[in-house]
Amino acid sequence: MENMLNLIIITLLVVAIIYGMILNYRLSNFKETKKEILKASASFRQISQNAERVLTQLQKSTGMLTDQLREEMNKATLVRDDLALVLDKTAHNKIFEEKKGTTTFYTPSETFIPPKPKNTLPSSSIDLYQSEAEKELVNALKRLREGA
Repeated sequence: MENMLNLIIITLLVVAIIYGMILNYRLSNFKETKKEILKASASFRQISQNAERVLTQLQKSTGMLTDQLREEMNKATLVRDDLALVLDKTAHNKIFEEKKGTTTFYTPSETFIPPKPKNTLPSSSIDLYQSEAEKELVNALKRLREGA
């Protein structure tokens, strides 16, 4: 009977040792997994910080580009308004010439310089029909047509 009791105790000790070995293996796997999770969370934190920095830079760039685009649109609007004014003034001059009977046709590549009135005032830096800005605009349009 003593042998039987010893055999049961030995069997229970072997089972406890095997169970302890299995638990030790699982605990070592858990520790390795924990280290990997900590590394992954640190990497994720680094990536999220980089993403936040890039998004901030992107927002700044977008803001700057939006401001530049708004500025260019304002300039384009001013040029459009100036061009409309020049076209309106050109149409007005054409009507004036038609009333006087001195209509002259110009090809698109020629620069329109209206004739000076016969009773001219002393010459000044500003022409009565065309200012320097208008002359510049007409020349720019001429170069544009030749380039197209």
